Amino acid sequence: MTQEQAAYLLGTKQSNISAYERGVIEPGSAIEQRLAALLGLDRDSAYRNNHATLSSLTKELRDFLAQDARTFRLGHIRSDQELALDVDILRHVIEMNDRFNDLELVSDQQFFLSEPGSTFNSEVDALIAGMAVEWSRRASLDRVPAWVGTRRRSHVQAWFVGMDSRTLLLQQRALANGIPALRARGIFVNRRELESL
Repeated sequence: MTQEQAAYLLGTKQSNISAYERGVIEPGSAIEQRLAALLGLDRDSAYRNNHATLSSLTKELRDFLAQDARTFRLGHIRSDQELALDVDILRHVIEMNDRFNDLELVSDQQFFLSEPGSTFNSEVDALIAGMAVEWSRRASLDRVPAWVGTRRRSHVQAWFVGMDSRTLLLQQRALANGIPALRARGIFVNRRELESL
């Protein structure tokens, strides 16, 4: 595996992998855990074919958000620009969902669920953590990843992802058909919104 491939799977830069190998810098605990999980993968792993991880997809989302000048302002009538950003975020989460659904081996699923870096947006970090709980439950894994319970991965203010506050019917559907792990974080998405078309 090249440094570039390892960096992609671990959700970091190739220069960091090079620095780890040369002993110039030590990886942080999250990267160290991801690296240990990567090295312990099965010979039949989907990651032999450079399958995306939650860490790599979160890094892509973080880079996207960093380029986007729009910001979240929850709890009010959302502008068209803010709603468009929600839709873009949902597209990224749908990609994450699809990638997880492609995994068959438990070790691959667990590697996928290794703690990703932050997007530097608490709402989006909470959304990703809630989805990780959902994926763990859906795959019947023994336990959910410990990182999902951290304070920065929780959210308390209501966020109806992609919905204007005037769309009460959509909000009611999201309340009724939402994912419990997201609802617990105050995030409401209709389960069907996360299904790939």
